[in-house]
This record gives sequence, C-alpha cells and structure tokens, in this order.
Amino acid sequence: MNKSQIFKKAHELAKSVHVAGDCYRVTFGAALKIVIAESKAPVITKDVIMAAFKSHSLDACMKNWAACGIKNFGADIADFNRSWDKTHSDARHARNVFVSDLLAKNPIYMGKLNNEDMNALVDVFGLDKGLYNKHTSRNNAVIAAIKSYKEAN
Repeated sequence: MNKSQIFKKAHELAKSVHVAGDCYRVTFGAALKIVIAESKAPVITKDVIMAAFKSHSLDACMKNWAACGIKNFGADIADFNRSWDKTHSDARHARNVFVSDLLAKNPIYMGKLNNEDMNALVDVFGLDKGLYNKHTSRNNAVIAAIKSYKEAN
C-alpha cells in the first residue's frame, strides 16, 4: 500500500467516525495510525506459513549437514524438497493441521510443532526475532499473536 492509498483510506475512516464539533485533524491522525498499522500487519495465508515452516526446517537441516562436514548441499536440498513435498501433501501432518485450524479459527494444538516451526511462527506473526529458541516466552508470544489474529479476523 503506497502513501496515497494510506491517506485515502485514513480520510475515509476519519470521515466515517468524525463527530461534528470534534477536531478533524485529531480524528484523522488517529485514523492514519490505524491504517498504517493495518498496512504493516502481516498477511497470513497457508502459503506464507508453510513457506516459513519450510525455510526454518531447511536452515536447521543445512546446519546439521554443515556440522557433519557436508559442503555441497545441492543433492541434499533436492532430497529435502522431495521429502517435504511428499510429507506435506498429507492433510494429517501436524503442520497442515495447525495451519488449517488457524485459518478456520478452530482451537489450535501446537504440541506437535518443533522448535523450527515455532521460530517460523515468530517470523509469520512479525514478532521479535530475539524470541528464537526461548521456549516459554516464544510460546506465550505466539499464543498471544494467534489470539489477536483470530479476534481481528
């Protein structure tokens, strides 16, 4: 969303809530803050979440491969992609169940998501990257983000 679109939306919002006798400038300022926050909010779709899961899983695999002394990741990445496509075509996979429940606003069970998956959710919801690998605080922040996402949508 460019600046022109942001200002147009802010004016629409301000005009719809403005009360005669109030300062329009103040109302517009509040509307502008709301529209800017909405424009920066992450768009959460199945593809976005699954791409984050895949990226974090691949990063973890590459760290493991490097620790084992593997220097050429080409064939391993191809195997990773084939394996990912095969396992994630099953709707019963924990990541697929999580994403389906999130987007359908069903109760969420995160017990089968691993550390990389939870770090991916930090990225998806735009949380502080300092939460990576901090189990309790990361989980609490992700749960709060999920609740606010569900309330907003």
